[in-house]
Amino acid sequence: MIKTREELNRLREKYSACLAKEKKQVLICGGTGCVACGSMGIYDRFLELLEAKGLDVSVHLVEEPEEQERCAVSMKISGCHGFCECGPLVRIEPNGWLYIKTKVDDVEEIIEKSLIGDEYIDRLVYHQDGIAYPCEEEIPFYAQQKRQVLENCGRINVG
Repeated sequence: MIKTREELNRLREKYSACLAKEKKQVLICGGTGCVACGSMGIYDRFLELLEAKGLDVSVHLVEEPEEQERCAVSMKISGCHGFCECGPLVRIEPNGWLYIKTKVDDVEEIIEKSLIGDEYIDRLVYHQDGIAYPCEEEIPFYAQQKRQVLENCGRINVG
């Protein structure tokens, strides 16, 4: 239990340093709609393939020794992104790419192209009127919204 403001500030600095070590972050929607459509299977497949490829995977935010290399990929289950009709949703940070209607069979391609190759996959991003919207904030559904409750979905860790 944190008892003083100083303890809180020390913990904040420690965890901020840990977050700064991440190169890529995979946020898999854990909202009810996405879970019902299979997001937990996608999460399990990511872990399985990342470990099989020998990539350093941080599944939870924990203290790391300072001499440890930056983790290649951080996996997190996020809260609802509010776009349930297009779930399961997978967001790749720091790029902000949002993959919609993701399937377990898409995971290997996401790892190869987006996590290792640093490119988005056109067929997995939202399209409207012939225009691809790779980033969540660009999608017309979100562009007209002022998100308040979900504003920091996937950007803060309250677990």
